[in-house]
Amino acid sequence: MKNVEANATGVIIFGEYLDGHASDVEVRACAPACGVNEDPVCGSGSGAMAAFIRHTKQADYFGKHVQASQGAVLGREGVIYLTISDDSIQVGGNAVTCIDGEISVG
Repeated sequence: MKNVEANATGVIIFGEYLDGHASDVEVRACAPACGVNEDPVCGSGSGAMAAFIRHTKQADYFGKHVQASQGAVLGREGVIYLTISDDSIQVGGNAVTCIDGEISVG
């Protein structure tokens, strides 16, 4: 159900990996109000997680460069690279085109 007060349609959950894992955190992104039970690799969700880390002053703990894994449990594993600075959050990684087309307006 959509949280109207917060204008939220989903939730991002993340947890830190123990030493020795290639990634720093595992991210899970769910937006059932939008018909997305779980997004296998969600750049906007990982960006929101990075904003949360910065806002809660945890960037010194997690680091300015965070590697996030997502989607393995769904069989669509991916990695997102995040850079956290005082004035920006950068989200990067590789993508696969799943659909291509054009939209005409007017």
